[in-house]
Amino acid sequence: MDVFGPNQEPFTEKDIYSPVKLAQMRTMVLRKTDKSIVIPVDHPTKKHFRVLGGAYGEIDARGPKLEIHDECINYLEKRLTSAKDAFRITSFVLKGDVQIGTFSGRPMPKNGRRVFDLQPIFKPSLGANYAWYQGASSRARFDDQRYIEPDLCGRPAASFQPTNDNPGIVIEVIRTHAPDEPTFARLFKLSKTAHFVIFYIIPDDDKESQHNRLWPERGIWDLRVTFYLANGRLYESGIEIPWTGSTQAHRYRQCVKGVLEQAKKEAISIEEMRRLAEIRLAKDGKAAKT
Repeated sequence: MDVFGPNQEPFTEKDIYSPVKLAQMRTMVLRKTDKSIVIPVDHPTKKHFRVLGGAYGEIDARGPKLEIHDECINYLEKRLTSAKDAFRITSFVLKGDVQIGTFSGRPMPKNGRRVFDLQPIFKPSLGANYAWYQGASSRARFDDQRYIEPDLCGRPAASFQPTNDNPGIVIEVIRTHAPDEPTFARLFKLSKTAHFVIFYIIPDDDKESQHNRLWPERGIWDLRVTFYLANGRLYESGIEIPWTGSTQAHRYRQCVKGVLEQAKKEAISIEEMRRLAEIRLAKDGKAAKT
């Protein structure tokens, strides 16, 4: 049996015969190559390692990443970590009357012009102590031994599990592609267990867009979002997009194909937003004079 210590020190059954080695092994957690925990058994006639149950299986449930967007993820993690609990999630909420699209369910203003209010939808409780993770530390595990590894995950360190008051926060950065179907199915399930699942959509040339920004506002960082899942429900601009079908495959097509991929095509950089705003102001000023 191949057994290793925490620094990958190798041990064998023969080492159990050595009082020095045995004492050393009894000061550390030993594991097999499959990560299951073992203990040395100093049997009078047959020294051996005993396995303490099986290792928790881990199977990656998501497809291969087609694009690395570490710059954006690191940007978000650095600022949210420095903010500690001085952050909040806000949503761009459409003002006025809206109409719902037939298939996608996307809300659209009836007058054709999109005007928003900024509305807080989450702020950590006092002492929640949010910590942020990416890579293997951000993994969310499921009861079929599969896991997903979100781009960025925030968890309240003050509680053992996320709660309604202090949910887990999952941020999926969408630069070139939306989540594949297996990943979306897990994100949907995760959203029903006290997690916000935020789709952070950006263009190819910026870490922010008109859909979402991370912005300092009077000593608090605002994570401004447009698209997110909460309790199995999809929202855009603070308005629930009703599911038009009950199957997971239909929800995936509606959310990813009908909403997120279309929103990705619309995404523009902050610089481009400013340029268009200046053009619009100039046109409005010219129209006012005439």
